[in-house]
Amino acid sequence: MSHFSTICQLRYHEVDQYGCPRIPALMTWLQDTAILHTKTKGLQMAELLEQGVTFVLSRLHIELNRYPASHEEVAVDTWIAQCDQRFMVRDYRLSNTDGTVIGVATTSLSMICFANRMPVNLDDFLPVYPCDPVRALEDSFDTLPELQQVDYQLNLPVLRADLDRNDHVNNTIYASWALEALPEKLVASHRMTSLEIRYRSEARYGETVVIEAQKTVGAVQGECRFLHRIISGHDQRELARLVTLWVEKSVGEEA
Repeated sequence: MSHFSTICQLRYHEVDQYGCPRIPALMTWLQDTAILHTKTKGLQMAELLEQGVTFVLSRLHIELNRYPASHEEVAVDTWIAQCDQRFMVRDYRLSNTDGTVIGVATTSLSMICFANRMPVNLDDFLPVYPCDPVRALEDSFDTLPELQQVDYQLNLPVLRADLDRNDHVNNTIYASWALEALPEKLVASHRMTSLEIRYRSEARYGETVVIEAQKTVGAVQGECRFLHRIISGHDQRELARLVTLWVEKSVGEEA
């Protein structure tokens, strides 16, 4: 079968001070579900590392109709929507127990040689995945816009806790960094409904990163839109570019 599903629950440490899920926690749900799907095909991530290759995430786009509640059971459904020699598109659908979709996501992944960080042919390392071309979220992964000005800025060190098995900063950390630079008043009163990330370079332990954000006009009235850029404080290379959309929390939502 082309689809694979897991059941996830929002745990206490995955909730912020306003009772809302930490977005990196939801990203981890996607990541873990994809890894489990890969295992059903007889492929272990450790085996890929032994062969000197690893997956890298190049694009991520999440849209949330609402946030899952604490301890709510959420079905995370994933499948391969497209796959060629260079890129794999993996989509996701998050649903509650009655089948109502509460969020969707799409990702683009490639595989690189661990030693030289150059792309490799996916066909040489992956089993055959049956594809379902129906997309959870239509996205052609166009270039994300650049910042024209810096309204908010924050510098942070790369910590050991930020690293994963690939010896670089895990993809979820970039979202944490980007959101950390936004004003507390916004995070307290608004809910993020959309997150797009383009990963451009690897951040490593010992670096300092510079997180920048620009507030722009959203397409919908009452919507806040931010452009984000994360760069290395060491050599100024761009590590990631993001776009987030926010709406004011409704009555009854945690705030």
